[in-house]
Amino acid sequence: MRRRIAFSLALLATAITPATASAFFQGENKNTVIFTIFCGEFGTFTGSLPGGSNGSALLLEGGGVAIAQGLIELDGTVVIPVKPGLERQGKLVPCRFTFPGFPERIAFVQFVPPRS
Repeated sequence: MRRRIAFSLALLATAITPATASAFFQGENKNTVIFTIFCGEFGTFTGSLPGGSNGSALLLEGGGVAIAQGLIELDGTVVIPVKPGLERQGKLVPCRFTFPGFPERIAFVQFVPPRS
């Protein structure tokens, strides 16, 4: 009996792994949202946010990642506090965006270049 259960679990894990890995490496799923962020003089970027509103890393078109390290409303109301260490180091860029279903907000973004 134990062998059947162990075999069934191993078979299930083998069946799930390729599907999960495929979805992970493609970076897209049914909850992915595509939108644009406007970062003033730093530029305008379009990308996809896998996982919808639960994610914080925008996969940029052309490579690279924009990671939200803080979020505020336009009136200054804090939604997610800014990471103080990164803010003091000057590594965050304020970017305006409108996420589907939410008002316009400002994200404090850390940009990570694409791997070369």
